[in-house]
Amino acid sequence: NVAYNSYLHNRSGLTSSSNAGFKKKESFYTFKKLFQQLSEYHFEKIVSENQTLYAYLFTDRLNNKKMIVWIPTYANHFRHQWISIPGGYTFKEAAPLINDPQIKIKGHKIFLSGIPVILKIIE
Repeated sequence: NVAYNSYLHNRSGLTSSSNAGFKKKESFYTFKKLFQQLSEYHFEKIVSENQTLYAYLFTDRLNNKKMIVWIPTYANHFRHQWISIPGGYTFKEAAPLINDPQIKIKGHKIFLSGIPVILKIIE
């Protein structure tokens, strides 16, 4: 971000403009949480990338695995539905990037919405 009037492509979207004092926006805290959860992990593969589910697998140097998943939405971003995650993974816990008390896990399925969720995988 730059300390002069905003124009196209000179702001990250993580803070407000210079006129508003560069206040941290919700996106700033979301990226901070994402970094805290995945900073020791590297991208391994795309698990799903279609109209039903986006799912990306990450692995750390000890072969621990996490996956970030969400339903791609154009409307009704907070509407949840049960989604099966391909690959036969079993999940230990779910950490939504913003508060989402509706997240539930049942075996290989998760009650998911347009809110990205980080899933810890049990091997």
